[in-house]
Amino acid sequence: MPLKWIHDLSREGAERLAVELSVPVQGILDELCKRVKEKWKFLETYLPPQRADKSDLAMHRGESSDIRVSSVQGHVTYSQIKLRAKVVTDLVKGIPVLSNAEPEAVLKFVIRASEVYDLGLVTDEEWLDILVARTTGRFTQIISGHLSASANWGVGRSELRSTFLPPRIREGLLTKYALERFHFVAEDLSKYIESVVAATNTLDYDVPESALVDGLVQNIHPNVRSQFFFLHKPTSIKELYALAGQVAEGRAIEERRIRAERSGSTDMVQQRSRGSRPVSMAVGQTRRFGLNSAKCWKCSGRGHLKKDCPSSDVSVGEAIGGNDRGTR
Repeated sequence: MPLKWIHDLSREGAERLAVELSVPVQGILDELCKRVKEKWKFLETYLPPQRADKSDLAMHRGESSDIRVSSVQGHVTYSQIKLRAKVVTDLVKGIPVLSNAEPEAVLKFVIRASEVYDLGLVTDEEWLDILVARTTGRFTQIISGHLSASANWGVGRSELRSTFLPPRIREGLLTKYALERFHFVAEDLSKYIESVVAATNTLDYDVPESALVDGLVQNIHPNVRSQFFFLHKPTSIKELYALAGQVAEGRAIEERRIRAERSGSTDMVQQRSRGSRPVSMAVGQTRRFGLNSAKCWKCSGRGHLKKDCPSSDVSVGEAIGGNDRGTR
């Protein structure tokens, strides 16, 4: 690509770009620009193919979703362009490819595309060019038409909605994705709010913000809504997001408390097990040892007492005055 723009840089701009490219900044401006130009030519061979009709960022019109970097504008550095290109590329991958006119598919495409566009990373013309690679058929024709005419994403989005999401279809989608979109107890509250707000914006749900907030609060799961008891009632989406953050923080603290209690219970069990001692069998062993060495006073045998003597002979103990326990 032409590199005349390098020689049009000011001394400050050339030095800033030279630092980004690890080029020495000594010497006069003309020599500095030559060094920058040589380094840029070397790096350019490792960059993706570029589009001459874009200022600094564009998307190839095809199946690939790679971002094309084309030039550096004065205050924008090479590293910044590469970083922005990577961010946009990653975000675009999250936009579903629109290939059929099924209303829910169109709704999800428009919502996700609007979310990425609202980040302000690309111009309208660049964004329409990017979306061409994420559509097919009639959708591509509509977006391409606005790319060559108005180059306005808002106008293109309006045509997509009016063509594929007529009023009756929008009414059904609004009921499903907003009015009767109920929050589940394990669902992230902020994401729930975000999804409902995005659906109402895309489907042109024209009600006061306070009414939308009231509906959202009513559809939040009762177990989660009960945590609002000590908090003020939200009247705006911003306040509702703030409450969602407090609820998430409360949940995190509760989980930490439960883990601490479980850890404490485990420690107590381990301490008790370490403090206990096995019961000694010395007494039983002594008794067994004493029984084995006992002498019967009836038959003079060993291993049993007189009362358990199996012999029917005359008791030796009786002859010598012993008692029935084998002792005198």
